[in-house]
Amino acid sequence: FFKVVRKSGAFANSIAFAVAHGRGGPVSVVLGAAAARACPLPTVAEHIKAGRSDESLRAAIAEDVAAQLPADDPYLARLHTSTVLRAVREMQSK
Repeated sequence: FFKVVRKSGAFANSIAFAVAHGRGGPVSVVLGAAAARACPLPTVAEHIKAGRSDESLRAAIAEDVAAQLPADDPYLARLHTSTVLRAVREMQSK
């Protein structure tokens, strides 16, 4: 789990959850605060499960995030991509 909030007590600007269900089990990655409801990121989940490189993972995150954003906003794309990457790294460190 990772979230970005501009100030304490405010609504999150970006939230990401990454969950692996045991070794070799299913992986789920979800982005919140990007659209009207939480957005699953299936390409990212497949990359994590396959154990691909970090650069490949970044590309998968950017692809899935771009597909979920309501408008072309480079700032929001970078913000959500960074949030998802941090959630994935947090999950992988455990």
